[in-house]
Amino acid sequence: MMRIASSLIAEGADVRYLTSSSWARDSVTQRTARLDILANSAFAGNLRRRALPELIRPRNVVGLARRKEVQVQLKMRGDRPRLQPALAARNRQFQSDSVRYTARAKNLECVVGQYTASREIFESLGPRVTKVLNYPIAHHRWLMTAMQEEAVRNPKWSHLLQGHDFSPEQLEALDREIELADHILVPSSFAVRTFLESGVPPEKLVMFPLGCASPDEFSVSDIESAVREKRALRVIYAGQVTQRKGIGYLLEAIAGLEGVQLQVVGTAGVQARTALSAYDNVEYIESQPRRNLYQLLQKADVLALPSLAEGFGLVALEAMANGTPCILSRNTFAADVVDDGRNGFILDDVSIEAIQSLITKIGGDPESLERIGAAAAQTAREYSWDRFGAGVARWVLSVVAERRDRQ
Repeated sequence: MMRIASSLIAEGADVRYLTSSSWARDSVTQRTARLDILANSAFAGNLRRRALPELIRPRNVVGLARRKEVQVQLKMRGDRPRLQPALAARNRQFQSDSVRYTARAKNLECVVGQYTASREIFESLGPRVTKVLNYPIAHHRWLMTAMQEEAVRNPKWSHLLQGHDFSPEQLEALDREIELADHILVPSSFAVRTFLESGVPPEKLVMFPLGCASPDEFSVSDIESAVREKRALRVIYAGQVTQRKGIGYLLEAIAGLEGVQLQVVGTAGVQARTALSAYDNVEYIESQPRRNLYQLLQKADVLALPSLAEGFGLVALEAMANGTPCILSRNTFAADVVDDGRNGFILDDVSIEAIQSLITKIGGDPESLERIGAAAAQTAREYSWDRFGAGVARWVLSVVAERRDRQ
């Protein structure tokens, strides 16, 4: 969302960015967080990570539900059992504050809202305001059905599923958001398909693939590739450790292969860590800052993301930017970005056997792997955040202008 806001400002739009957890880079909060005396402060470091792009100035930022956000942060560090109630309270406060703010806004022509946080705002707006819903994942009802089917198909890993247990109230709220939206932004043709199969009119959907940061932004572009001679093939998985992303299939596939090591990088709950610890050739690394992740991606031979449902799969594009080819299921951005065998690999079937077959083939042809990695890096250059933001911003301004002309 911040990329869209920044690009709209660059295009000359008068933008207000509503947030509970981010600050303009030149705000008092961010300037204080950058003081030398706070260089080693974990709290200040967390604030620095919440800096908005430079084009979003203090006048563009509207801080809402700040106190509730502080409570969420405190509970994330200690009171984990009470985190979900704190998150729910923060979200309720943010939505009610957003409704009050937009009700007072003058000359409001468009609201771009994030999914799960836009229903009340959209309901409060009249027909003269264009309502755009940013929906970066698969349609919620498609996702729920797919994950419930997966639980039956593979019960061994059902405890690590995600996206299968929406409450009736959550489903109703998400349905209502989509109903109220004039347009829905989705990041891949796979996501488009899930909306169409869920009965959403095609004229509501617009696809803009996401972008990623260049390795140059993190000063990691000069890392030397690890020499592959006499060492195991290094496969990396990065993201939440859940069965929605196919982690169970990947773990069992790797376990059946010799000369292959798997690094799992990301957020893992207690059950997920227990599952990972059962495999000798698997190394778990907690979620990392972007620079550290880019270093790990560059040192890997291939990234595996055998997702069962993924709106886009940003980490795969980041791997490609670092010259690391990817194994992707079709339920990602694969159909939009990857030419199978030229700049990456596409799994037609997410199964242990299919993953094993592909990894065995890759491990036996290191020269081809290097060539495909170079092509992947070339492809990733076409998908920058600047391109994404500019494309969405120009489209938003065009639909606002069309509505203005009709009125």
